[in-house]
Amino acid sequence: MLTRLNPIQRTLWPAIVSLYAILLTSLHMAMTSPWRLATPVKLANFEAAEPFQHRVLLPALVAAVHEILPLGVVLLFALAEMAAWIALIVLAEQALRLFSIGSSTAVRRLLALTVVVPVGLHLIVPELVPYPALNLDEGVLDLGNWRAHRLFYYVYDLPAAVFLLALVLLMVQYARSRDRRWLYGYLALFAVATLNRETTLFLIPAFAIAFYGLIDRGTLVRAVAAQVGLVLVIQLTLQWWLFADQPNPNAGVPGTDYENHLVNNLQLFANPFYALTFLARFAAGFYLPVLLLRRHLDPVLSKTLLYFGVPFLASAFFFGRIVEQRVVIELIPLLWLGGIQVISAYHAAWQAGADGTDLPTVAAPDGGTVAFRQSGVRAGGNGTGAASLSVARVMNGTHQPAASVRSAAPRRQRGCIARRRRRAPGARTPTRSRPPLLPPAGGRHWTP
Repeated sequence: MLTRLNPIQRTLWPAIVSLYAILLTSLHMAMTSPWRLATPVKLANFEAAEPFQHRVLLPALVAAVHEILPLGVVLLFALAEMAAWIALIVLAEQALRLFSIGSSTAVRRLLALTVVVPVGLHLIVPELVPYPALNLDEGVLDLGNWRAHRLFYYVYDLPAAVFLLALVLLMVQYARSRDRRWLYGYLALFAVATLNRETTLFLIPAFAIAFYGLIDRGTLVRAVAAQVGLVLVIQLTLQWWLFADQPNPNAGVPGTDYENHLVNNLQLFANPFYALTFLARFAAGFYLPVLLLRRHLDPVLSKTLLYFGVPFLASAFFFGRIVEQRVVIELIPLLWLGGIQVISAYHAAWQAGADGTDLPTVAAPDGGTVAFRQSGVRAGGNGTGAASLSVARVMNGTHQPAASVRSAAPRRQRGCIARRRRRAPGARTPTRSRPPLLPPAGGRHWTP
């Protein structure tokens, strides 16, 4: 039953989200340090080193507003981050609604707030360095030299995560509706996200594989070509023309301004204790249900996590410092969504008996068997329960199309009528026991 929200209830949710945004922005800016080659002031003045400077979307917006309003650059970046936190939570709620997760708006909003946990772990919480883990001094075993390293602050990290989540939601909408307006919206947002960070490049193969066979080949080729063209035009213009004279002194990849941290990252993971703490922290563990229950994952989301996530993680492991957890931030909201989605789908399948385990079967007159799966229970108008059952006929190991059967209060009468119709004139009424099959409320049993 729908109820109209009063003014207090309508303003409570925006107030909560705004307070979360203020708190998280304050923590992020207070607990991290800007990298000296890419401080907010240098980025707004277009004086930062590459490849940090060509991630130009937010610095350009802040510089434009700074020219108009008497507001400091750091304050403008803080306001932009607050807007990004709000957008992340709102998108998380829309994602839950898209996948029909949550029994009510209140439940979805409560779940949407949990997206800040894994994202905050990767953006705000200092990096734990737990080695040596233990120390033996004069026969006394004690903790080793544990310490925490502050993460670096980059203005484009959180917007990159928000853009990737929005792009994936647009992909899901387009896959479900085939409405090209979703595709056009996706391409427009793809261009904006590429101005923020070039990691949108890794979304192109995921898009191609996710939509192969779903849309006609011509549309798919044009959509992929448009994304490739956008990345090439934007990145070549920014990297090789506008900011070509701002090199990175720490560059380690020949011919580029990107750094090479592969050896350092391998040395980190050679320490098993560090590897364990990294895996415990990574995406707040939301990747575990994705791996364990992957068969319940939405197809588009599954292909995106695989064909975007794996290459993206490989590039972050090569070009980025893994001790800076923020280098994988684009993947974190997707893993959060995937974890919640598979848990919800698994719970629904378990509740409905859709996994096919421990379900009763009876013999069919034509030699096959009939398996029943309970797909939901509702309350009848007279207080009795009514269970919805799906019937799958198994003939020599082959499942035939299922039919829908509803057991309700007068089901015994319907069963008797159906048996009289099947009985030949003058035939003797067969006697057989009635096996109890998924009894609904009241202890009554449906018999085939």
